[in-house]
Amino acid sequence: MLMLKQVAEWIKEIDTELPGCIAVGTIDGNKEKYIGVYNDPNASGKQRVCLGGIAQTTYREKRVTLLVHWTNSAVQAEKKAAELYEKLCGRSGFQIGEVKIVYLDPGAAPVSVGRDVRGIYEYVINMKIIYERMG
Repeated sequence: MLMLKQVAEWIKEIDTELPGCIAVGTIDGNKEKYIGVYNDPNASGKQRVCLGGIAQTTYREKRVTLLVHWTNSAVQAEKKAAELYEKLCGRSGFQIGEVKIVYLDPGAAPVSVGRDVRGIYEYVINMKIIYERMG
């Protein structure tokens, strides 16, 4: 099964600016630059199971939300969200740790969610990750 920690570690690999400012399930709101990796709270429904049961089901789906918490500059925040989005867009046929990723869909574009209480701009990227089921 693909876990959020694996996703966060992989994102650090593709964006060298992020080690030290990315976390699973939280952000450090005291920092001006941070990325949070969360299970998508809007993901609904069940995992797809093929006819014949789980033994015949080769793919799973994970929905992940990235919260890009980035400076008090709207321009810098949008730029960082767009940079990260471009690094995610159209990815297929790669691995995150030991998990084989079939396809990663980061949605239509990063979505602005405004500013936090400290005035830091935030964007979300809602990803759907299709991966090979292990075992």
